[in-house]
Amino acid sequence: MLAILFGACKDDSGDAVKTIASIDLTTEPTKTEYGIGEPLDLAGLVVTATYADGSTGSVSINQNNTDWDAASTRTGPGSITITIGEQTTQFTVTILTLAQRIDAIKGTAGEKTIYLYADETISTTQSLTVDGLEVILKTPEGSTAERVIAGTAGQSIFSVGYNNNASNNTVKLILDGYITLEGASENPMPLVQVYYHGSALEMKGHSKIANNNYSDIESTNSSNGGGVYLNSNTATGRVSLIMSDYAEISGNKLRKTSAALGGGVYASYADITLKDNAKISNNSVKSSNNTVEGGGVYLVNSTITLKGGPGNAPAISGNKIRSDSSAYGQYAVGGGVSVSTNSIFKMEGGVISNNTIDAPDLVAYSTGAGVNVTGDNGYGQLNGFLNFIKTGGVIYGDMDNAYFNDGNENTIFGRSGKGHALFTRKPASKAYDDNLLDNAAGNISF
Repeated sequence: MLAILFGACKDDSGDAVKTIASIDLTTEPTKTEYGIGEPLDLAGLVVTATYADGSTGSVSINQNNTDWDAASTRTGPGSITITIGEQTTQFTVTILTLAQRIDAIKGTAGEKTIYLYADETISTTQSLTVDGLEVILKTPEGSTAERVIAGTAGQSIFSVGYNNNASNNTVKLILDGYITLEGASENPMPLVQVYYHGSALEMKGHSKIANNNYSDIESTNSSNGGGVYLNSNTATGRVSLIMSDYAEISGNKLRKTSAALGGGVYASYADITLKDNAKISNNSVKSSNNTVEGGGVYLVNSTITLKGGPGNAPAISGNKIRSDSSAYGQYAVGGGVSVSTNSIFKMEGGVISNNTIDAPDLVAYSTGAGVNVTGDNGYGQLNGFLNFIKTGGVIYGDMDNAYFNDGNENTIFGRSGKGHALFTRKPASKAYDDNLLDNAAGNISF
């Protein structure tokens, strides 16, 4: 119930205090649907009072005199009661969940903005599917309060893209502001899936995709993308992830008995861009009996580009991969980034640091704690062009197989480690100085 309490009041004409005999709702507010926690909008509301002397007049209603903050946390339709003295009247509003608000705009053209005013948990009966439109999910202007959308084990929070549509290029989810997509424990799904030609996820304004524990120990299938899964499912189309303005993918964990790829992000036929202090950090991949790749990012048929220098440099840092396998033929590569078949890493700026590979019993190989580059032919070269092009930024760590490193350096702990900063098999032509690959000490930077 909303209570607005007055013992007696002046009418809107400014006449002297009168005793109110009754109140009536003359006109309902213009706005009748709200998100959870959204401020009350009384525009259009007209309440008419009948006074003890028989006269009538409209009375002002102010949100500051209501208990709307408590009422706005419920969902569904409900009556809002206005009380003046002992007199009451009502109007009806409907408070929608985030899933309902997204469903309400499906089938409409153009860019749609939804403001998030409170934390929400997405239940297993809800589906947040963005298909056929561009949705901007924002926190209120000027607010720095974090708003959390919490996932539930067994499902992704968002699916972005048309099903089996190979020509759509207008489907996009934009996270803008202090919004966090929060994962669940023992959840065999990534938090966000972006699929089919032209679909996109954009993160900016301190938004986060974090703390998903993608655990699927019993399955013998490989698992991909602890935080974000990108896959256009076609060689002729691409999907994309753009991160800027302190956006963050962090704290996601991928745990498997079989192969595990991409603790933070898995990308197939996708393009990833990091700039303006965005970061992919503190994600991890672990397999007890198989290959592990890409603690931060795993690329296949994809590209990643880092842009930005001091003051606005993006970062891939603190990610790790762990292999407990001792089987011949298994490997652990790319603590920060694994650049696999038909993929390209363009490093125009940014920092790659503090990524690790831990493979104490691995008898095959563990390579590239910072970045691991693998080409079509096994020699780091793809169809005559480079798949690692570096024109700026820094990758911390030595190039040799020293066991320990210092400071911010990327590090391999294991029997067969090589290429703490960067491991590649030296393509025929290179965008970096050959001496850097052969130098056993020093970070790769210019």
